[in-house]
Amino acid sequence: MTPLHILKFGGTSVGSAPSLARVAEIVTRGARTTRQIVVASAASGVTDTLARAASALDATGADPAPWVEQIRQRYERLAAETLPDDARRRYAVDLGVHSEALRRTLTAIATGGTTPARRDAVLATGERLAVPLVAAVLREAGLDAIPTDAASLVHTDDGHGEAAVDLPRTYRTLGRWHRALRPGAVPVVTGFLGRSHARAVTTLGRGGSDYTAGLLAGALQADCLERWTDVDALYTADPRRDPAARRLDALSMDEALPLARAGRLGVHARALDPLQSGPTAVRVRPTSDPSAPGTWVHPASPSRRSPVSVSSRSDSPALYLAGVGAVGTAFLHRLDRLGDAAPVLLGAGTTRGAVWDDGGLRPAEVARQSWAGCDSVAPALDRLRAAARTGRPVVLVDATSSPALAREYLGLLRAGVRIVTASKHANTFEQSYFDALQQASDGGVRYRYETTVGAALPAVETVRDLRASGDTLTSIACCPSGTLTYVMDRVGQGDTFSTAVLDARARGFAEPDVRDDLSGEDVVRKLLILARTAGHRVERDEVDVEPLLPASFAALSAADVPDRLTALDAAWAQRSEAARANGCVLRYVGRFAEGRIRVGLEEVPAPSALGRLAGTDNLFVFQTERYGATSLTISGPGAGADLTAGGVLADVRKVLASSSPARLPLAA
Repeated sequence: MTPLHILKFGGTSVGSAPSLARVAEIVTRGARTTRQIVVASAASGVTDTLARAASALDATGADPAPWVEQIRQRYERLAAETLPDDARRRYAVDLGVHSEALRRTLTAIATGGTTPARRDAVLATGERLAVPLVAAVLREAGLDAIPTDAASLVHTDDGHGEAAVDLPRTYRTLGRWHRALRPGAVPVVTGFLGRSHARAVTTLGRGGSDYTAGLLAGALQADCLERWTDVDALYTADPRRDPAARRLDALSMDEALPLARAGRLGVHARALDPLQSGPTAVRVRPTSDPSAPGTWVHPASPSRRSPVSVSSRSDSPALYLAGVGAVGTAFLHRLDRLGDAAPVLLGAGTTRGAVWDDGGLRPAEVARQSWAGCDSVAPALDRLRAAARTGRPVVLVDATSSPALAREYLGLLRAGVRIVTASKHANTFEQSYFDALQQASDGGVRYRYETTVGAALPAVETVRDLRASGDTLTSIACCPSGTLTYVMDRVGQGDTFSTAVLDARARGFAEPDVRDDLSGEDVVRKLLILARTAGHRVERDEVDVEPLLPASFAALSAADVPDRLTALDAAWAQRSEAARANGCVLRYVGRFAEGRIRVGLEEVPAPSALGRLAGTDNLFVFQTERYGATSLTISGPGAGADLTAGGVLADVRKVLASSSPARLPLAA
C-alpha cells in the first residue's frame, strides 16, 4: 500500500506568501509517492493577537471591529499574494463567515465577559481561516485539497483551554473519516482544535497542532509524521538561546520522549505520545530548505507495542487517583495509552464521589466519568491501606489541591502505601511533618513529588541526587512560576500590568483568583520544597516574601480584583521603564542562601539567564560545595497539565520500580 504521511506546518510555514509557496511545493512533491494529510496552524502571530483581543475586550463594552479587521486583513493580504482572482473570491466566503463568527464572539466577550468556551471560540479562528487558505493554495498547485475542521474529528472533554482528548472515540471517528476519503484527496486539517461533549469548540493547549498531527498519525498508523518548521533539525536545547545546544540527526522514540517532556527537544511531548507504541516515524524538517535532512525519530520496537487492556492480577502494581481535573484527566489518558504495561487502576475520586473496582478500571472510561451517584471518597483510602497490607505494590496519586488529603500521607506511608503527588501542601506544612514523610520514605516506602516544582522539569530530582551523592546545596536562584514569568515578560514588552495578568488568566496560566499567583505564595512553596529536599530546615514563617499586589487587595472579592488591577498599571510601567534604563528587566525571583529564603521582584540584567526567560519558562540555578563557582542550571516550560501528568507518570514508574518492601514498621 502507498505510504501514509502526516505533514504538519506551523505558523511561520503558513504565515507568508513565500512560505505558502514552499508548502505547495513540498506537498506536491510528496503526493507523487505518498498519501498525505496536512495539518496547519494559524498564521504566525494570529493566535497571540486573538488572545489579546479576548483579554482587552473582557466586559469592557468596547467595539470589537478593530480586532476583527486586523485578523481579516492579515488573511486577506495572504490570499491576495497567493491566489488568483477566482480562488481569492471563493476564499473570501470563508473569510467572511469566520470573521463574522469572530465578531459575534468578541461582542459577547465585550458585553458579558470572557468565559473559557468563548475564549476557545476566538482562538479557533486562526486555524479556521488558515486551513481553507492552505487548501486553496494546494488546489492551485493541482492537488485535490479538502479543508477539514478538526472539531468534527477530535472529541474532547469540556476542559476549555487544554482539553483532554477522548482517545477511543477520536480514533474511531478518524478511522471512519479516513476510509471515506476519495482516492487522491489531500485533506488539510485544522490543528489545535477539538469539540466537547456539549459540541462546543475546544482547544488542546500548548503544542496543540503538533498533538493533532500526532493523533492523526497514531489513529491511522501512519508511516511518517513530517513536522515542517522554522528550524533545520531537532537540538538538545533551543539553539537560539543555548550556544551549547547539539544538533540531533536521529534518535529513537525512547530517547525522544524524555527530552520532549523536559521541554528540551523543540517538539511537544503530546505530539509523540500517540506514537510511542506504534509504527510511525517522525521527521523534523525546515520549510525553508526542503532538501535538508532534518532529524529522524525512529518508532518504538514491535516488542513495546501493546493494546489497551485491564489486568486483574491481585499481586500486580496498582493505583488510586485522587483528583480528576486537568492534571488527573491527562494522567488517565497517558495511563490508557500504556495498555498492558500500565499499573492497574483500582479507583479514582473527586470531591463529587469515587469509583473502585478490585479487578481494575479502564482509565479512558474513568476520564469520562460523570461522578453523579458515585460512592463517597472516604472509603477509598481504607481500601488502599487494605490492599497495601496484602503486600501488593499500591500507589496513591494525588492530583488534588487538598490540604486534608496531604495530612493523610504519613499514615498512608506507614500503612505501606506509596505516594506520588503533584500537590505542594504536604511538603510545605511544618518542618516536622516534612521530616516525618522523609523518615517514612527512607524506611522503604517511596514518596515522590517531582512535579510540585517545575512540572516535568527535573528540579527536585537534581536536588535529591546532589544530596544523595554527598554534596551540599549552598544557594538557589530561580524563577519557578510560569505565570509570573509570563506576566513580567509581557510587561517588559510594553503591555500594561493588568492586561498581562488577565491574559495569563485567560490562557489558563493563572488561577481564577489571580491573587493566588500574585501573592508569591506559590513561589514560596516551591523554594521551601527545594530547600527542605536539600536537607535544610526552613519554616514558612521564616520566609521573606514580597507580594506583587498591595495589601488592600486582600479585602476585595475575587470578582472585584480585575477592575482594580488597572490602578496599578502606571506604577508598573514606571518600574519596567526604570529597569530598562538600567539594561535590566523585571523578574519575580526566589532565592535561597545561608539558610534563608527570599521571594520578590528584582531587576535582573536583560542578557542574563533570568532576563532571557520568555513565555511560561522556569529557570533554576543551583550552586553547591562540590561545584563551587560553577552553577547547575535547569530551564524549560514549567506549567501545563500534560507536562505535569507526564512527570507524575514518571514518578509512578520510579516508586513501583523500587524493590523495597511495601510495609513499614515505624512508630507514630
